[in-house]
Amino acid sequence: MKLSELLGEDGFVLGVLSGEKRSALKTVAAKLAARTGPSEGAILNVLLRRERLGLTATATGDGVAVLHAVLDGISEPAAVIATLKHPISFDGPDDKNVDPLLGLLWPCGGNFGVVTSFEFKLHPIEPELMLCGPAYPEERANEIIPLWRDFMQTAPDRLSGLAEFSTLPDDPSIPEHARGRRVLALAHVYDGRADEGERLVAPLRSLGEPLVDFSGRMPYRTIQSLYDGLFPKGRDRCYWKSTYLSHLGDEVIEGITARMVKRPSEMTFASIWKFGGFVQRVAADATAFGDRSMPFMLSLDAIWLGADEDHANIGWVRSFLQDMQRYATGRLYLNFPGHGEGADLVRDALGAEAYARLAKIKHRYDPDTLFRLNQNILPMH
Repeated sequence: MKLSELLGEDGFVLGVLSGEKRSALKTVAAKLAARTGPSEGAILNVLLRRERLGLTATATGDGVAVLHAVLDGISEPAAVIATLKHPISFDGPDDKNVDPLLGLLWPCGGNFGVVTSFEFKLHPIEPELMLCGPAYPEERANEIIPLWRDFMQTAPDRLSGLAEFSTLPDDPSIPEHARGRRVLALAHVYDGRADEGERLVAPLRSLGEPLVDFSGRMPYRTIQSLYDGLFPKGRDRCYWKSTYLSHLGDEVIEGITARMVKRPSEMTFASIWKFGGFVQRVAADATAFGDRSMPFMLSLDAIWLGADEDHANIGWVRSFLQDMQRYATGRLYLNFPGHGEGADLVRDALGAEAYARLAKIKHRYDPDTLFRLNQNILPMH
C-alpha cells in the first residue's frame, strides 16, 4: 500500500506549535484518532509505549521522525504527516531537531491475543448467481483438465472455480446411469449477472457429454449450502491436506489422475483450485497470508467411515502429496493441514518471510507464547 493511500486527503496537520516530544505525539495521536476511531488516549499510549521500547529509533535522521505502532480495534492502517512551526529534539541518531513527523498506525494480527469482536466488510452480489457444475466421467480427466486449465488462463477475475474429483452418490436425485460413478466436476461461480455468467461458462459445459450437469442460477446462500448434506456432523473420519502447485503441466495432471484411480475410499474428494485475479494482486507483505503468486492448489480430502480404514486413507494422502512435491512451491493451505502434524507446518503454510514478520510480532506481544492452542507461531528470540 502506498503512503499516499494511507494519508488520504485529510492526513495532514500543518504548522503545529509544539515545544517537546510528548506534545508532538499528542497532536499526531489526535489526528490518527479522528481518522481511525479509537480514542486519542489509546493511540497516544501505544505511541509512547513504542518510544519507550527503543527497538529502533523513530527519529531516522536528517530531521525526520516516523512514529509507528500497532493497535487493536482498527481494520486498516492509517498515516498522518504533521509539520511543526519550530523543529524539536527527538533523540535522533544525528542529533538534528525534527520536522516533519510521520505517524503510522497498523492493525494487530491474530495469534497474539483474544479476539473479542469481528468487523466484516460486505461485498455486493447479484440476487442470483450462475453456478457451473458439469460432472464428466473421471476416465476423461487427462483430456478435460488441460482444456479447463487453458480456459481459466484467460477467464475474467469474477469467475472462480476448481476441478474436483469425487464419486457421485447412489441417490434418487442423481440420474440412474450416473449413480456411483467416479467423476471430474468443473465447479465455478460467476460474481456478476447470472446471464453473463451463463454465457461465460458455456464452453466448460460443452466438453463432450457430462454424466450430469448441476449448473443453474441460484442465490449465493443456496450455493454455499450445496455440500452440507454430504458431510453430516459426526459421521465421517477425515484427513485433508494440501499443497500449492507451481504449474499444471500435462505431466502433473497425469500424475494426479493416476493417483486418484488408487484412492481407497469412494467418499474422498480431491480438487485442483485455480488462483489468480484479485487474489494474486494482494502484495506479499500486505497480510499475514504471505505470497499469493501460486497459480494452483491441490487439496486431497480423504473421507471414510471406520477406524480400520485410517491407515489406508491417511497413507494414501501422505504418499500422494509427497509425490507431488516435485511440482509444488513448498507451501500449503493452512485450512487443510491434515491433523496439524509437523514442526514446520505454520512456517510452510505462510512462507519464511511472512512467518519471520509474525514471529517478531509474537515476540513483542506474547513472548511466553500464552496463546498457543491453535496452529501456533513461535516467538522470535
